Amino acid sequence: MKNRFWLEPLEPVWQYRGKYYLGKTKDVEDKDQVTPFLLGNFIDASDKTLYRRRIYIDLGIKDFNSSLCWMMQNYPVKFDAMHGFECHTDMTDVAALRDPINQCISGTAAENMGYTTEGTMDTLIVYHNFIGLDDDSETSPQTRGLSQFLKDINIQENDFVVLKMDVEGIEFSLLERMMADDTYKLIDEVRTFAK
Repeated sequence: MKNRFWLEPLEPVWQYRGKYYLGKTKDVEDKDQVTPFLLGNFIDASDKTLYRRRIYIDLGIKDFNSSLCWMMQNYPVKFDAMHGFECHTDMTDVAALRDPINQCISGTAAENMGYTTEGTMDTLIVYHNFIGLDDDSETSPQTRGLSQFLKDINIQENDFVVLKMDVEGIEFSLLERMMADDTYKLIDEVRTFAK
């Protein structure tokens, strides 16, 4: 399989979110600012001859209506599985998310992509864990090592994987570890909000 690792510099920063940095919108997540740069716009990740599964991993979800819902409504590929990590709030009971999931999908672009409430509840797994470099059962909640987690859920190079990281400043340490242990080869696109 050919090398799929592609790093596109986003400097100067105003080239990526021009309207925000020029003061024409107050919403840094304005979909018109972000969606043109999503990898799913440039490759056919829905092609099952190229990719076995389409997987979204969200490190730091905060609540369902933040990045999970945003990705369902805006990413140009329907994900077969979604994994979310949140250390502050226990949201592991996906059934309790039925109403926000339904609101996210009903009458939106997510519904047009083929998402359903039941299907999303069947394919969404939320973990009440910290994410870190290594597993650590001494923390509360426990810490899952990112590279080990990717192996645990059987991510393979022929999966299309989008990884979003908003994990309070360890994003670059996680990326460095993934480069060192070659798990970066399992990821197709990384979205990070590190400063």
